[in-house]
Amino acid sequence: MTMRYYQPERRLIVDQLVPPAAGFFLDIGCACGHVSAYLAQAHGLSEVGLEINTALLKEAQGYYPWFHNFRSGNGTALPFADSSFDLVVLREVLEHVGDEEGLVREVVRVLKPGGQLVMSVPNRSLISLLDLNRAKFYVPTLHRAVYWMKHRGNLEGFRQEETNHRHYSLTELGELLGGEFEIERHLYFGSLPYMVTVVCTPFLPTGPPFDSWLPDRLAKTFKRNLGRHSAAIALCARKKVKCETSGKTNANRN
Repeated sequence: MTMRYYQPERRLIVDQLVPPAAGFFLDIGCACGHVSAYLAQAHGLSEVGLEINTALLKEAQGYYPWFHNFRSGNGTALPFADSSFDLVVLREVLEHVGDEEGLVREVVRVLKPGGQLVMSVPNRSLISLLDLNRAKFYVPTLHRAVYWMKHRGNLEGFRQEETNHRHYSLTELGELLGGEFEIERHLYFGSLPYMVTVVCTPFLPTGPPFDSWLPDRLAKTFKRNLGRHSAAIALCARKKVKCETSGKTNANRN
C-alpha cells in the first residue's frame, strides 16, 4: 500500500535528535501520522499527534488504528494545558505557518520547564533555489495540478498554502527561539541529489520497482549533506528554566 506523505528519511531526524526517555510528546503537524507512530513504536514514547487538516487526520487514523491520540487542532492555539509535554516535535511545519512567533509561544506554553523541542525546517542555502514549494503560494493553480499528479488523482487533503515556504538559517532560528530556548544540537540533512529526487517525485511512475526504490533513494540522499548548504536543518532545543525571585527584601540588612 502506498501511503501519502510517507517520508522514511524524516525518521533520521528523530532518531538522531529525540533524547532518550523523552516522555510524553506532541507531534504538531503530524499529517498522516507516520512519524508520530514511529516515535511511539520505535522510541517507546507516549504520544499525541496534532493536525489541522482533517482529511489527513482521517488517513492517519486509518493507517494506525492502534494510535489513539490523533487530535485536530491549530498550532497557534494548541488545545492543551500549560506544561503538558516533555517533548514537542515540529517537522517541516514552521515554514507553513503565517504566525511563526505565535506558534513558538504556544510550544513554549505547553512544554514543561526544561522540556525539549525537536524541529526541522528548509535550510537557507544555494540548493534551496530548487525548492519548488514556493510556487504553491504564488501559483496556487499549479500547486493544485501538481498535488493531483503527486497523489495519483486524489485531491482529498489539499490545502492552499498560507506562506511562501520560508527557509531559515541557524542564526535566524536562534533569534526566533533564543528568548525561550537554548539550542543544544543542530544537524544538516539533504544533498543536491535529494532535492532533485524530490522535484522529480510527482512525475515518477508507481508500482514496482519504484515503490521500493524511491524511499531508499530519498533516505540515502537525505542522510548525506552539504553542511550549511544542505536542504534541511534540524535542531534540538531545551526550554529555559526561569528562576523566580521571591520579591522579598531583607529589611534588617545593614
